[in-house]
Amino acid sequence: MKITYRIILLLSCCFWLLGLQAQTVRTISVSQETSYTDHISLKEDTKDMDLMVKFVFSEADNTLSVTLISYRTLFVFWDNVHYKPLIKGRKLRPDQLPYVVEYDPKDKYKVTKLFKATVPQPREDYYFRRWIEYDGLQPAPQEYKMVNDFITQTFDIPNKRNQVSVKLRDVFLLDKIEKKKYNLYQIPLGRDLDMEYQVTIERNPCFGLDEDIAAAKGARESIQTSYASFFNRFGNGKTISSDMKKVFDDMKSTLLDQFKPKDIVSPCPEIQEAWDDYNNYIDSISSLKCIVQDPVEVGTGGDYTPESLKILVSKAREIDKMVSRWLVSSDPIEKNDLVKRCNDIIEEVNTVYGKHPGRTAEQQQSIAIFRAAERYFKKTCKQE
Repeated sequence: MKITYRIILLLSCCFWLLGLQAQTVRTISVSQETSYTDHISLKEDTKDMDLMVKFVFSEADNTLSVTLISYRTLFVFWDNVHYKPLIKGRKLRPDQLPYVVEYDPKDKYKVTKLFKATVPQPREDYYFRRWIEYDGLQPAPQEYKMVNDFITQTFDIPNKRNQVSVKLRDVFLLDKIEKKKYNLYQIPLGRDLDMEYQVTIERNPCFGLDEDIAAAKGARESIQTSYASFFNRFGNGKTISSDMKKVFDDMKSTLLDQFKPKDIVSPCPEIQEAWDDYNNYIDSISSLKCIVQDPVEVGTGGDYTPESLKILVSKAREIDKMVSRWLVSSDPIEKNDLVKRCNDIIEEVNTVYGKHPGRTAEQQQSIAIFRAAERYFKKTCKQE
């Protein structure tokens, strides 16, 4: 009998030492929308995943919560705790813990003989490890319990860090034995999980920027409406009246005074795209020209000045950019708006140039570049 006990003791110590050496490191990521869950076995010789650890990130609170969940009752230490005076014989004494813990004074707590045998000698020098270690996090205060259906530690994240680490250490099971006047809880099994999680926190760059998003989109909508009205009136770049030319000049000057360029760089894609569009509309307004022509010459097509040809190529690039955005967008309203803006540019160019291929090589090249962008748009953005 003594030989059998010694063999069990020797094997238990070996398993304990092996557990100390077998550290596992996992690289994980969490976001407001996506948590991370891992399944762990408290017994190294079984496939029974009796413990689950869950990481949850709250963007609004800027916190990370780590929770242990099991179908069995759990017990952990919230600080590194010396074996003695906590355990006397096989009795575990909650009042000897270095922190305040909630428990029923009538209940009793013990460790099993087998569990006690796994604690390395000399036991007087042994420390149980706090169940969780961390780097880059600040633990939030909370109450501690002896008996737990689940265990949670919530951390504040200083300076809104994106990289933190968490290590899980000693975790124990509790078996409940009901007596007539009290409950007896025994620790049959414990394990140093020694599992490190290197956590990447994926933050939403637009979180908390609702007002800025609304302001950017409102500015874009305002200049979009004004540009559409201006272009519908003078989009062909020609007029037969000097009075209308003056109206054009006054209207253009008013719009450019009203809408000033915004040099805004934002990590939020929605804000950045809206302000980029806003500035593009300003460029379009600035590039619009209007000349007075003899009535018989109006509508014959073609403004082939070097400046106009550069604008033509610029509009081709603008179409390519909007098609690229159309391909990645999942917002049907945005996609329809992009299609409309591309069609408006094509209509504007057709009004000025008609179907003329150009006379010189430079003219032909510029028109060809635009027509290629037009064909790519019509082929790609087929409306359903």
